[in-house]
Amino acid sequence: MRILSVQTIKAKLYLISFILVVSMLAFGFFEMVSFRKIDNLQFAAQEPAHSKADLLKLRRHEKDFLARLDVKYIKQFNADQIALTDRINRVKEILRQYSNQHESSFDYALEVLDQYSTQFNVITDQSILIGLTMKDGLR
Repeated sequence: MRILSVQTIKAKLYLISFILVVSMLAFGFFEMVSFRKIDNLQFAAQEPAHSKADLLKLRRHEKDFLARLDVKYIKQFNADQIALTDRINRVKEILRQYSNQHESSFDYALEVLDQYSTQFNVITDQSILIGLTMKDGLR
């Protein structure tokens, strides 16, 4: 208690007040950091539901293209594939701040998504080459 060996009561009061204010500021800072982490993790927890919906949209665009042979579904598929890849990468980056445990799972999901997109685009290129209508392509 050498710190509180100040001679006057007023000086002791100022010292205790200063320590209290510094402690409250430190607590506020740590609370802000904790809330930021919670917000990030909550965002990362909600994203898989959106990713599932995006994946279903990709499948719908693929089905629509194969059924209708319309080029607009190729554009929609590619746009949604880019959005899904970005979403997965955002979640991967958020979770990387806390642990690298799931990094290989994210890499695998991105690889499979890329393969799916590549295969779809090969099918669409071949369909365009053959011809989407009776007047187009090799028909």
